[in-house]
This record gives sequence, C-alpha cells and structure tokens, in this order.
Amino acid sequence: SARGPNSSARRETYLDIKKAWPTLFERHLGTMPERLYADCCAQFAVTRTAILRHPREFYLACYDWLMLSDIPAFRTGRIFEQMWRQIFSDPGWEPDPNWKLPC
Repeated sequence: SARGPNSSARRETYLDIKKAWPTLFERHLGTMPERLYADCCAQFAVTRTAILRHPREFYLACYDWLMLSDIPAFRTGRIFEQMWRQIFSDPGWEPDPNWKLPC
C-alpha cells in the first residue's frame, strides 16, 4: 500500500495504471500483479534485448494511448515512470525481499 507524504499521488497513479492495464499492458505483460514495484524517477537504462522483448506495435500502442488518453498528461507520464521496470525487466522478476523505495 502507498504510504508517506506522496501517498495520495501514488494511489492515484496505481488507479491510473489499473485503468490502463487491460488496454496497454495485459497482452504483453499478462494479468496485472497484485503489487507493482517501482523505482523513484524516470531515469533508467535498459538493454537492446529488453527493448526488443516487445514488438514495435506495443510501443506504438503506448504512444497512441498517450496521445489520445483522457487522463491528464502529467499522470500518464507517471504511469510510464512507474511501469518501466515491469516493461523492461525479465518476466517473473521479483525484488529482493529487503528492497525499499529509494525515495
């Protein structure tokens, strides 16, 4: 559950992801997990292999959704900020049990 000074923003982002999941992510990432793990901030590096794990159509569908979504732009940006790990991690990735949000 979301806690701390930004808990309402985290909750709002979670609800936005839940709303977008069937359209954007379910086909390529499967059923939405019970818990989502996200690192702070949108700065990340991924391998070519991780990018190519999903077809070009996946990225085009994400772009189209971003351009046409009725969710405000700052919130759609937060969705992808929080989703990069799910999109680019190896299938079945689980965090270290001692993992904590860095911010």
